[in-house]
Amino acid sequence: IVGQIAPSDVTVLLRGESGTGKELFARAIYQHSARSNQPFLPVNCAAIPDTLLESELFGHEKGAFTGASSRRIGKLEQCHGGTIFLDEIGDMSLSTQAKLLRVLQERNFERLGGMETIKVDIRFIVATNKDLEEAILSDKFREDLYYRLNVVSIQIPPLQERKEDIPELASYFIKKFNRELKKGIVGITPTAMEKILSYGWPGNVRQLENVLKRAMVLCQGEWILEDQLLVEKAWERREPGDLAKKPIEDLLDILFEELSKVPVTLQDLDMISILERGLILRALQK
Repeated sequence: IVGQIAPSDVTVLLRGESGTGKELFARAIYQHSARSNQPFLPVNCAAIPDTLLESELFGHEKGAFTGASSRRIGKLEQCHGGTIFLDEIGDMSLSTQAKLLRVLQERNFERLGGMETIKVDIRFIVATNKDLEEAILSDKFREDLYYRLNVVSIQIPPLQERKEDIPELASYFIKKFNRELKKGIVGITPTAMEKILSYGWPGNVRQLENVLKRAMVLCQGEWILEDQLLVEKAWERREPGDLAKKPIEDLLDILFEELSKVPVTLQDLDMISILERGLILRALQK
């Protein structure tokens, strides 16, 4: 599909779980397009606060808001003639969605605080790990924007559904990290590969890459061994996404069942502080 759509300027919607390689797909489309000698600019809509995302995309004039001490050229203007990749489009606010819809329809916009209409020639590739149809029903995503973006949709399957790719991916990452870490690792032992193939990989290709890099740091010989592949054992007991499908009451049951195994009485614990600390730490890690 990538090969078929790359030469055209059609808008592409990439869908899939986090870590499946959506930006890699976007770059493949760009590199095989007629715009490959023009700019490619990725923008992570989830990583930029909404108050700054509009300025990041559309730019602003001097004095447009407090702190705007000079004119800023936005990503859309910088990308004229090229391709822009909007990652995590499902996290974009409704107000920014409305402005993006106009760009898609009219191919023009104004900088924040500006009067000049700026025309642009851009190819849009967008990606999301969210259910946009569900977001439309809950009034978190504009239906008209959805139809503008969903011209060609590519569903990227999770790594668990394409395990035949794992040996090739592993070989690629070993070659990559051999150069980076100045190692001479030949490959993975059969028992270690069996462990890799039997694992669920909830973090998809990104998690596989991190696990292999850590294993190569620990590896002292030419072959990666089974005990050097450090994966989260808790995930080996369930399919990826199982917890996400459980109602909150079931998750709390699991939590309290695990807490009941702690060798102290609940009266000895400040439960609110412990849970709050755990949630904050996990939010920071994420």
